[in-house]
Amino acid sequence: MRTARLIRSIARLLLLILASTMSLVSFLGGYSAVLILSDEDNIDFDYSYKGRILDVNDTTLEFRVEFKFKNVGYFDLEDLELELEVYVRYYHEDYLPGKSVRREIKAYEGEEDFGDCESGLTLRDNFKIVRSDVLCNVTDIRYNYDKNPPDNEPIVEIIARDIIITGKYSLSLIEFRVEIEKYSVAKLEQGELE
Repeated sequence: MRTARLIRSIARLLLLILASTMSLVSFLGGYSAVLILSDEDNIDFDYSYKGRILDVNDTTLEFRVEFKFKNVGYFDLEDLELELEVYVRYYHEDYLPGKSVRREIKAYEGEEDFGDCESGLTLRDNFKIVRSDVLCNVTDIRYNYDKNPPDNEPIVEIIARDIIITGKYSLSLIEFRVEIEKYSVAKLEQGELE
């Protein structure tokens, strides 16, 4: 009789330890996710490019979307993947003088895996787009963009319509997906295009 009671007490103690450990891990995971996503400086995007954006013959064009993902949580971020959908917005010069039509065309769609980001560290990397990855007809934009768009709009604007960051957190117990929509990556003026 006494042995059965001892075994039950040990089993209850083990269940209590297991339940409290799981609760603590869940709390820390949720709290860490809130810490990471609550500060806008933890996720940041910037752009740079070399080559000439609208030069049809420029095979060296390389467009980079630089990003920073700061892990301020308690656990490693695992299997980080970034999906990117880029559009080019510009005013297309119509055949009638003084008439322009605003167009938005898909320039790129793709994803890249960036591995893991350890707790307390900042992942800085580049999402590279080279000329061969570009989906749109650069020739059409090159010869038909309006050099004097209305309302002081940029001549060409590059927009990341969808930026999707996916990964796993809290010992792979939590899968997350962050979507950023209509993020203006670059506004290019006349001098930057030629």
